[in-house]
Amino acid sequence: MAVLRLKYNRNGKVKIINRWYVEFTDDKGISHRMPGYLDKDATKGLESDIKSLVTNLRAGLRAESELARQKLMGRDDKVKNSLIKIGLLEAGAVPRPELRPKDLFKILDEQEPPKEQKVTVPLCDMPTVPLPDCRISKKDMPSKPGVYFVWNDNRVVYIGKARNIKSRLPHGKARIGEMVSFIFTEDLFYTELLYIGIYKPERNGNWNGVI
Repeated sequence: MAVLRLKYNRNGKVKIINRWYVEFTDDKGISHRMPGYLDKDATKGLESDIKSLVTNLRAGLRAESELARQKLMGRDDKVKNSLIKIGLLEAGAVPRPELRPKDLFKILDEQEPPKEQKVTVPLCDMPTVPLPDCRISKKDMPSKPGVYFVWNDNRVVYIGKARNIKSRLPHGKARIGEMVSFIFTEDLFYTELLYIGIYKPERNGNWNGVI
């Protein structure tokens, strides 16, 4: 993917178009170039949102793809029309500015096999959860927002979020002999919700998505 300005020749002089463009390859391997904004940083933000959607589509993550689409649907009509022509957005789709937890769980449920089919999904086929590392001490942790995972043997038994991982760990939900791993992310709510919806840790109970 790339953010660039286009050049053209007029009367023997090379001119540069003021508007920035985004070049990318979609989930089907087709290359595209679409207009962005006059501001480079704004166009980079658009590039980041498109990259997030394409990456999730390639990985087959329907819930995360839907969240990425919602972000793009909040942009101006010119950008949305370009994405509709490309096929990344659907014409006539209604934006949902605040995607509710039950909406996301519904998308996740559609990914799961019917309950009567007892199918075990390998851990490697799910979004990656980092394994705990006893060599990492609290003083080595950056003060960043993230989601943490409490492990009992080889199972994730609790998932939580914190605006400062360093200050939250070790967590009270971790019992003697258990370990904790974590990932750093700015999107705390939906990242925690996604992992809980997939792994359904026993200590999260009937979690309803309320912060």
